[in-house]
Amino acid sequence: MAIIKTDNPVPLLCLDIEIAVAKHFDYRQHVIVPNVSWGLGFSHEIDVLVMTRSGYVTEIEIKTSRADLKRDLLKRHQHVSSRIQRHFLAVPKAMVAFAIETFPSPWGVLSVCEDSKWVGVEREAKKNKDAKALSVSEINHLYELASMRIWTLKETLAGRIKRERVIIASMPIPEDTGAATLSPDRV
Repeated sequence: MAIIKTDNPVPLLCLDIEIAVAKHFDYRQHVIVPNVSWGLGFSHEIDVLVMTRSGYVTEIEIKTSRADLKRDLLKRHQHVSSRIQRHFLAVPKAMVAFAIETFPSPWGVLSVCEDSKWVGVEREAKKNKDAKALSVSEINHLYELASMRIWTLKETLAGRIKRERVIIASMPIPEDTGAATLSPDRV
């Protein structure tokens, strides 16, 4: 397998931003679930849902391109819900100025640096004071969704690992390049 080095930075993937955001909001202190789209009465998919211990929800919408950000503004639902206390937009650092000027001000803006190890709050989200906390049954359902995500991700990861093993196993073994090897009689 060849490793190609380049001076061009690798663009952040949605997955990179999800992980950085989960660390930022501290998954040891909050319930954080990616891709919540059913079962809790939201009219749209939430890229990352953060729930506080008291059951209040923060929505994180992830955007990795300007075109994706512009398309989101055209959506009918506009992420409106009486169940969401705060909304944040999470974008690569290079998109922050565009995100701030394009997205409405009740939304906060989070920037994720190129190595995805640092998240900055560029604009704080305004709280929806009328937001309602999730009920006990909704919280339990969110736990179920989180559990399903874990096992689905593990299954996907296991499949990728198996495919990589097959690729590595099918690679030709390099011929002796003259490098020193220890024979059993020299050990």
